[in-house]
Amino acid sequence: MISSDRKKFATEIIGRLKKATVDHTNYSRSASKGLGCDRLFFGLEVVAADNDDRICLFENDVYKRSKRWLISSSTLPIPPGFGPVDDMGVGLAYFIDDDSIYFCVTARSEHRGLAEKMLSLLFETLNEMKDLHSKGNHSQSKL
Repeated sequence: MISSDRKKFATEIIGRLKKATVDHTNYSRSASKGLGCDRLFFGLEVVAADNDDRICLFENDVYKRSKRWLISSSTLPIPPGFGPVDDMGVGLAYFIDDDSIYFCVTARSEHRGLAEKMLSLLFETLNEMKDLHSKGNHSQSKL
């Protein structure tokens, strides 16, 4: 028997996960329409470069670090996937089917351990989500 506190905690976490998925979906839809903040900065940077303008924002270390995507992920209609966008990163492609999800994790050959670690963390996270879902008695509802 699961204690009521653990069930309440699991239900709260599942609620937060559902909200995060809705927020992510909304952000992704906006970004696909060119409305993401990264698109704005990219456009400004291109215009500045075309005009040989030096803008301190684009030379700032924090801004430069924000452009490094160590994990690039996307859903694809068919496997196998794609490679990382940064030499030190991983590419994580996924395909969602009716009752399963397929993953493809890639990294440069000299960083193979990164892909293996990412895959391990991915499975650990998915198992934790499955466990929370069952503890919250939400086994019949989809996230």
